[in-house]
Amino acid sequence: MLSRARSVGYRYDLLASSFATSVADLRRESNLVVVGDYHNDIASKKLLSCSIAYLKEKGFSRIYFEMLPQNMQPVLDSFMMGCKDSGVVIKDYLGNNWHHYTPGLSDSFFDIINNARISGISVVAIDEDGGLEQRNDKWAKMIEGSQKKYNNTPAIVFGGAYHIGEINNKTTEAECSAHDPLGVDGRLKAPYIILKLPDPVRISAGFTI
Repeated sequence: MLSRARSVGYRYDLLASSFATSVADLRRESNLVVVGDYHNDIASKKLLSCSIAYLKEKGFSRIYFEMLPQNMQPVLDSFMMGCKDSGVVIKDYLGNNWHHYTPGLSDSFFDIINNARISGISVVAIDEDGGLEQRNDKWAKMIEGSQKKYNNTPAIVFGGAYHIGEINNKTTEAECSAHDPLGVDGRLKAPYIILKLPDPVRISAGFTI
């Protein structure tokens, strides 16, 4: 667990290395690590974005990414190869589909993708239609197939915390279309870490991960 108290805003650059080490430590259990976030928490996305280069150094080669549907993979691949027009398409999609959570959220998701591109980490779009349990099942099957293709090299699954079985089993949030105690982590038999940082603009008392 990382902690920092009485900070005046967050130095994501200073925290990124420690966070990447925490994620890498979980590789003792599996070459897949599930990183869960709460979608309206932009600070956690900033931390992950700043951690990309360190995660690359730790051996992670892919991020399985909830926030884009699988049918956008060709556009995503094009952007990762440097096509600026494809980047515009991705930014437009994120803006149209994620703006309702909180201002700036779609940009924070795009920053993760762009930093992965710069660092040489591939991004794989995993989302599909359906209820929570259906989506978790589809994600797991897709990720398992991809991991076999890439010889199970280390990768991160990045998605909402409600896709993690333990969290979903305890919540009554209306966001969950159905309870799924197993979660995507249980289906993949993968350890998880949950990011939950307060927005440093509103709160500067500290945080835990």
